[in-house]
Amino acid sequence: MLGYKFSAREKILLVALVVILVGVGFYQLVYVPLQNRAKEAQEQVVAARDGVLTSEARVQRMKRMQDQITQLKQSGTGATTMPTFDNIKNVMTLLNGSVGGFSDFEIIFNDLEMASDSVVRRGVDITFSCDAYDQARGVMNALQRGPYLCTVDSLSFRDKDATKSGSGFTGSSSSVQSGTYAATAHVTFFERVTPGTVVPVASEGTSGSKSSNK
Repeated sequence: MLGYKFSAREKILLVALVVILVGVGFYQLVYVPLQNRAKEAQEQVVAARDGVLTSEARVQRMKRMQDQITQLKQSGTGATTMPTFDNIKNVMTLLNGSVGGFSDFEIIFNDLEMASDSVVRRGVDITFSCDAYDQARGVMNALQRGPYLCTVDSLSFRDKDATKSGSGFTGSSSSVQSGTYAATAHVTFFERVTPGTVVPVASEGTSGSKSSNK
């Protein structure tokens, strides 16, 4: 057995087997781990970049909200003091008093959102039926002049034939024909958060509370 000589064909097969084994070992022990580490590093880079973009967007949103609050206070068109969180009961009473007299209304509270470290904003979608655009405009004006700091972010007014809409409503004069119309508005109320207060900011995809007489 010790004197056995491999034929040329057997030597070629052995060399090929060694090459295959070395290749498989390199792939499993070197290439695959390197690829996994590279993939993890790439995922970390993407996550970090997304985090930076999210942080920048949050900073920009907070700045816009602060500018909005400052402009509202300086304009003298609304409340200048910010209520303390949680003011939802008072806001619900105010809104029910504002649109509760109409034949058909719906109030949907959005998820709470931190406008800054010390300010929370409470978005509300309001839909109600009225007989004239001036009525809808009057409701929005009354909310802005009300006791709780808020902004009217949008107001739309529609009937079967036409739609009037605007963003950042300021109460400029307008009129439509009388009849039955549907007014839809988005209003944001601001509340001050005292240190140590836990604000139940809902995760994305959850829905806010709802009030309606439908």
